[in-house]
Amino acid sequence: MKFEGVKEPYFEYYMGLVKEEDLIEALENACNSQIVFFKSIDDKKGNYRYAENKWSIKEILQHLIDTERIFVYRALTFLRQEGAQLPGYDHDAYVSGLKLENLPYDELVREYTDLKRSNLSFFKNINSKDLKRSGIANGVTMSIAEIGKIMVGHAHHHMEILKDRYLK
Repeated sequence: MKFEGVKEPYFEYYMGLVKEEDLIEALENACNSQIVFFKSIDDKKGNYRYAENKWSIKEILQHLIDTERIFVYRALTFLRQEGAQLPGYDHDAYVSGLKLENLPYDELVREYTDLKRSNLSFFKNINSKDLKRSGIANGVTMSIAEIGKIMVGHAHHHMEILKDRYLK
């Protein structure tokens, strides 16, 4: 699947991390591998930060949950109202208000698992013509298919950071 709408380096980077051409294949592979990855992390590491003022593993996982919800909302909006304009969001502000220290890591993994499976079903039920529908979010024009690829690449990006900086 070729992408021509997004001209934002931030999002182009995430889409570039996705190896699969087919969106549904990319979403399925990501769903399966990401769930396995997050389930493999020991609950005791959930509050770990590799440096002061860096997000904990739980905060990263909550960030992924929040971001997926926001991106699927964007996709749903563009599916129902092509050309809609939606605001951006400040991911740092979302994380700064979290109080996850006492929330069991396994609960976040369960929520993430449910969300990933639900989002996969959402995208599977969109026909190929409608995947091309688009709108504007945070001043950036993007199609529904591009949103799906951004979601896959965004989670991949954070998984690589976790592997490199948190789980050595």
